[in-house]
Order: sequence, then structure tokens, then C-alpha cells
Amino acid sequence: GNYDQYVTFPMFGYEDKHHYYRDISSRDQLHKIPVPCLFVHSWDDFALGPDSMPHEEFAKCDNLMLMTSKAGGHCTYFAHGRLFGLLPTGWYREPLSTYLKFISEEIK
Repeated sequence: GNYDQYVTFPMFGYEDKHHYYRDISSRDQLHKIPVPCLFVHSWDDFALGPDSMPHEEFAKCDNLMLMTSKAGGHCTYFAHGRLFGLLPTGWYREPLSTYLKFISEEIK
């Protein structure tokens, strides 16, 4: 956003947002994750849009799985958010349970 453009980029010597976000990205470290790991991302995430996910890197890593949804915002897994600290409901439980069962079977 504007804060990054006027404060963060100049403070740390970044040329522009592309230089900054590429430098702080974890995409070059994904291959170092040694255990199975599930990543959940929503296409309508306002902070990390569809182009931010390194699909090629995920495809190269056997330990990683990227699960995407069309909607969900920045907190992808919230189906119906609640205000004032009440627990939100989410759609993530079933796919997460399936993923964990699969991983536990693979480990056996």
C-alpha cells in the first residue's frame, strides 16, 4: 500500500513493490520444508492475490499441497465470520481432516 511505498521501500532500499515483495517472499524457501504441509489460499484474498502464489514451486515439492478456494478473503477458511470474539464457522474442517487422514496413512 501507500505506507510501504513511502516508508518501507525507501527505508530499506527497495526500488519498488515488485523488488520488495520478491525479496521478502518465502517462495525460494519452500523446497526446504521437510515435512508434509498444507497451504490454504483464497483467490479473492485482498492482501495476497492469485498471482502471489508460487504454483510452480508447489508443483516441484512433494511435501507441499496448495488448496485454493474461489472466495474467503484473507482468512480463506472463514465461511461466516462472527464479530466481537465469537467463534467463526469455516469450511476448512472437512478438507483438512481428509488431508490429515491421507498423511497419517502415508506415514504408516
